[in-house]
Amino acid sequence: LIVLSLFILETESITSSGREFYVAFFRNRLFKKNLLLSLFVAQANHSSRSPIEFSVEAPEMRYRKTFTVSNGTYTHVQLPERLAVSLTSPLNKGILVKAMDETPGELVVVAANEDEASSDSFLVLPKVVSLSGVYEYVAFSTKKSANSLINEGSSVIVIVATEDNTKITVIPSKQAFIPIPRPLVGAGDTRKFTLDRLDSTMIRSDFDLSGSYIKSD
Repeated sequence: LIVLSLFILETESITSSGREFYVAFFRNRLFKKNLLLSLFVAQANHSSRSPIEFSVEAPEMRYRKTFTVSNGTYTHVQLPERLAVSLTSPLNKGILVKAMDETPGELVVVAANEDEASSDSFLVLPKVVSLSGVYEYVAFSTKKSANSLINEGSSVIVIVATEDNTKITVIPSKQAFIPIPRPLVGAGDTRKFTLDRLDSTMIRSDFDLSGSYIKSD
């Protein structure tokens, strides 16, 4: 299970380099089109003298391409807008970035999404680091703007499963919308659901969801 925009409670070490990464995107602003989704993939320092071949795939969306990155450079991967997660989108919008087995070395991945008036970027942690099992969400308040996906103080969480039959428990700190199995869940209530590998879902609230609890097994 990968949860975006959070503080990981339990982990042995933190590193940004690896060979397998799970990620998802959501829209910066509601109703806006022409969203640019990008991955910037580089070799980790001195991890390989040879180019590393890697794949980017979202199997359920029938998207898969392979790329190559050389030491000292980066590869820009632009993704189709349809891969952005929303409250009404299908569950299957998780994205996998993986180094090919036949090429040694490790990668570093940065994700970015932007439209004509808003942008966001974040460092994608590799699977070996980002898997915890227990997570607590941390957010910050944002100012209200026209057509914003989130209002003042509101929060968005995106969850991506890394294995089939991943059982997830969510206890939001404030009332939230979770599209499966039914949309509304109250503050402090428990919502349980199951995702398969590369399935994704969004949790959204008009309030600050800091302190929300997420667990997978």
